Amino acid sequence: MKNSPILITGATGFIGGFLAGELIKRGRKTILTVRPKGNDTARQRVENLLKFLNIEAKHEPVVIPAEIDKPGMGLSVEHQRILRDVPEVLHCAADTSFAERKKQQVEATNLQGLRNVFNAVPNCERFFHMSSAYSAGIQEGLITEELQYPPDYHNPYEKSKNEAEKLITDLCRERKTNLTIFRPSITYGDASTGKSLRFYALYFPVRTLLLFRDSLKKDILERSGNRAASLGASINKNGSIRLPLTFPGSGQLNLVPINFLVEAVTAIMDSGETGIFHIVNPKSDTVGQLAHHIERHYSISGLEVGDETMQDGPLQTLINSYMDLYYPYFCDKRRFSDYRTREILEPLGIECPELTSAVFKRCMDFAVESSWGAEIRV
Repeated sequence: MKNSPILITGATGFIGGFLAGELIKRGRKTILTVRPKGNDTARQRVENLLKFLNIEAKHEPVVIPAEIDKPGMGLSVEHQRILRDVPEVLHCAADTSFAERKKQQVEATNLQGLRNVFNAVPNCERFFHMSSAYSAGIQEGLITEELQYPPDYHNPYEKSKNEAEKLITDLCRERKTNLTIFRPSITYGDASTGKSLRFYALYFPVRTLLLFRDSLKKDILERSGNRAASLGASINKNGSIRLPLTFPGSGQLNLVPINFLVEAVTAIMDSGETGIFHIVNPKSDTVGQLAHHIERHYSISGLEVGDETMQDGPLQTLINSYMDLYYPYFCDKRRFSDYRTREILEPLGIECPELTSAVFKRCMDFAVESSWGAEIRV
């Protein structure tokens, strides 16, 4: 169905934005449901996206203002008619919050929003659903490319994504719609350019450490230095700042760049295969490797990695209050089988790039230069 239109939700988000850009670049006819934001209309946000990605559309996308968690997605009668006969959907819209206090909104977007999208496209023949490898919940060992039934979850996001997989499986079975589910692991920016649209996940710990570095260094150099001293921070002879911190790191971090994810997802879409596909890195990274990259490139020292325990002290307590939602992923014992994915990608020569020190710096430098997304208007 390469010449037929495809509906893409979440087209101004991170994963959805890069996928929408790629399909538009290829000349695919696209229909994008987009939530207006601030003073920007849905159309303006799509124009900003294409400018950010340096893409000239061969076919101008049809842009539909929509809010998927509202009844009927808030669609006008005309837009309802447009979606009625769309044959394919790529559903990327999601709320990725981990916090328990946002549970209700996460469920509204990731479950009711999914149902709303499915109902809005009654004649859909193929549904592509963007899930997450971490929908597997609290488990250890090998996670296969099939529905998972874990005993519990680390956060509301994991639970909602697991339940969404089961919901869309049931909906597609009832309507006899072909279903493909993508499960990416932790996704970061483009390995070649460093570009990203969002700065969560891998970026959040780095941003937090740089915030503490700058704040405490300023306290030492421009103020009394009492706050830094009370937290145990100091400046080394080479000008770097020592932050005596220990992070849990008994597990593996599975990290994939967005350019690999786009290649993998579009190749699987082109293959016509259905089912569940893990978009993961065959080589996981460790918290120790990331700590080394941070110390090497961003004038920080004193970072240590333990098993499950961490240092005591006011600085450790403070950093934990920022990062405790991420610590389960630092100790992750899940491994993701990507047998079905590799069957499609390997003959095409598509491989996941390694997160080298240079790639890490390229992506984090882009984040810093864009003020962690504040200067990106999409």
